[in-house]
Amino acid sequence: MHFLTPVGRLDLDTAPVLQRYFDAVESSNAAIIVVNLSRLTTVDSAGIDLLLALDEACGGEAGRLRVINGSRPIGRVVDVAGVRDRLPIVAKGTADPTPI
Repeated sequence: MHFLTPVGRLDLDTAPVLQRYFDAVESSNAAIIVVNLSRLTTVDSAGIDLLLALDEACGGEAGRLRVINGSRPIGRVVDVAGVRDRLPIVAKGTADPTPI
């Protein structure tokens, strides 16, 4: 299992950085890749698009990606974007990275 934890913003400027880290981890054939959103302060549409692309790259529903829920403002962006049900979101502190 590999964890990726972006810090601060996940937006047009920073999404390529997370993409590069993801690509390195994804090519290692990790069984599960966890993206932890709990240290983000903001996320924009580019960040949301990236999360959806990462999920697709990991096989979509029931694939290898898990996304740890972020703060309320981050969760609100996910909800307003209408993608909560399209991302494998798990609760922070969950020992089992099974989507909820």
